[in-house]
Amino acid sequence: MTDAEYEVSKNYLLSGTEVLSEVVSEEITSEYRAFHLRTSCPSKRWGTRTLGHGLTHYNNATEDPLVALERIRRAEAERILKIESGELPEGGLKFLGIQIQGPTGKSVTTMASTDLSISASLVGAEIVNALGLQPLTKSSYQEQIISLPLFKMRVLWGTTRVETMAAVADLGSPPCVLGGDFFQKALKGKEELIQELIIRDDRRALVNAARCKKKFVLILGKYGEHRSRLEGIKEILSSLGFVGLILDEYPDIEEQPLPEKVVTYASICRFVIVDDFVPSGHISEMEICRERKFVTAILRHDGKGSTTMQADVADEVEFMRGFSYTTDENFKLTVRDAAKWADNSVRERAMRLNRSYTWRGPANILG
Repeated sequence: MTDAEYEVSKNYLLSGTEVLSEVVSEEITSEYRAFHLRTSCPSKRWGTRTLGHGLTHYNNATEDPLVALERIRRAEAERILKIESGELPEGGLKFLGIQIQGPTGKSVTTMASTDLSISASLVGAEIVNALGLQPLTKSSYQEQIISLPLFKMRVLWGTTRVETMAAVADLGSPPCVLGGDFFQKALKGKEELIQELIIRDDRRALVNAARCKKKFVLILGKYGEHRSRLEGIKEILSSLGFVGLILDEYPDIEEQPLPEKVVTYASICRFVIVDDFVPSGHISEMEICRERKFVTAILRHDGKGSTTMQADVADEVEFMRGFSYTTDENFKLTVRDAAKWADNSVRERAMRLNRSYTWRGPANILG
């Protein structure tokens, strides 16, 4: 890269507002040239609104890389203003980070948008050429209905592996659009998820909360230099079949203060585990757990709390219990014991509530 190729920082004046576009970094390989962009503008809500975006330009693309860069920079400048004005949803368009594999095992990692109005996915010609994607054998149906040639493509997204079909299109960025065939195959055997997509937001939120209540666990404690302890608890929970949640890993809801965020996550989790090792915000969070009667296991070194103000928080209630440990090895065993106690407590509470709330039955609960 040379300074003469493009402006690292460039201003756009759009609708009377100045938008700054910056090339944060650039990567050049034998196959592509990738840019990491940052776009920012003044914001009444945030002071300054900033969005990140990537552009990967393959060497065999027909468009000049600097022309593509300028096109994307301006499009991103227009997009950030539409988000700020409310024309686009907060956060803008959502993309999936995917890997596309060709027949030889060669792959590219890229971003993809989605479009359920089309069956075949769309990819740029540069990806087809770079991976050597093979054309599908045409059926009589394809010959009559589809004029574009289709290619075989394997898409990897998380644990999902899907063999799907793709047509070539001049897309720009992102260079892939996942169509209906991909999602039909990805959701095979999970058809109930399709039903959830079209129900009202409140109902969908309840269904997801009920699902989370089966295996998610909220982990509270000190971040910063003691964060590794929380990560260790998360690993132990995983070995027991639970999924640990640490609050700072998840974005805030704009309208929520922090105590309400704790209540939200504790409400959708099966139980709470607190690492009461040193004083931190978890001291107030334990009080929230007591007030809301969340099943809570508290881990304490030598049975002592991080502060005497909460030494008795678990006393005289059945839904909170302290667990003492002395060594690192003992700590791991104690986490397992605490999780088993909490899981059993939730199970017993559910059975008790089902008997107490006489209107409940298998047909009218979310499971």
